[in-house]
Amino acid sequence: MDAPRTDRDPLVGWYSWDLTTGDIRWSDDMFTIYGFAPGEVVPTTSLIAHHKHPEDRESWAELLDRLRRGPGEYAHWHRVVDVRGESRYVVSVGRATGPDDPGGARVEGYLVDVDGPQSSVTQHEVATTLANFREGAARIEQAKGVIMVLRACDGDDAFEVLRSASNTLNVRLRELARQVVEAAAQGGPVAVRVEALLGSPAAR
Repeated sequence: MDAPRTDRDPLVGWYSWDLTTGDIRWSDDMFTIYGFAPGEVVPTTSLIAHHKHPEDRESWAELLDRLRRGPGEYAHWHRVVDVRGESRYVVSVGRATGPDDPGGARVEGYLVDVDGPQSSVTQHEVATTLANFREGAARIEQAKGVIMVLRACDGDDAFEVLRSASNTLNVRLRELARQVVEAAAQGGPVAVRVEALLGSPAAR
């Protein structure tokens, strides 16, 4: 579940792309930016390319080629065309990891819907928004680590556990991640407290 949007806050979606399997995962706000209902479509590189503005497809293809070649961070301003045919200005910020990374070769980041020409949104506004979401992302990564240890699963499965619990319990993903990390830091019966937060029947 993504954070609620205010009139002053850009819409920010999270995405993850496994460069080995090709699997792409989107947060609910990613679907919203493209004009879809959450889960309405399966995100693929072909779908994403189809919804890039024609004038920005070349620069996007160049970015993908660079990300496939090796690890590094990136920031990319461009336009997407949603299902209604409306163009939206967005900035994509994230990082690519190589095959030697513990999580494997993948691309993870955020897509910020600034919904206006680049000149109408200050770098400070975007930087502030991204800083807030990066802080939340770091907490989510910590919570994933806790779940990976407790359930002996990989990072993708741990994220799905968090995401599912967030939707079921109607708790924002970053808030649930914060609670999981704090529960783990208390020591004692960590598994019981964390599973209770995740809504596991076994913990009740």
